[in-house]
Amino acid sequence: MGKKDTLTKDYMKNAQVFADAFNHLIYQGKKKINPEMLHTVDTTALSVLYGKDEKERFRIQSRNTEMN
Repeated sequence: MGKKDTLTKDYMKNAQVFADAFNHLIYQGKKKINPEMLHTVDTTALSVLYGKDEKERFRIQSRNTEMN
């Protein structure tokens, strides 16, 4: 993924771009997502659903333990 992935992430960091894209894709262009209400999060941390019972339900995986 390399360069394309980095370029896309950099582009989508702009709250206005993100809101416009997802309002178009999900809400047929209706202004449902307000860019002023968005904030940046660490995309290297993921919540993963797995397991058969509540004890195993959630796990946090992280490639980077430091937040910028």
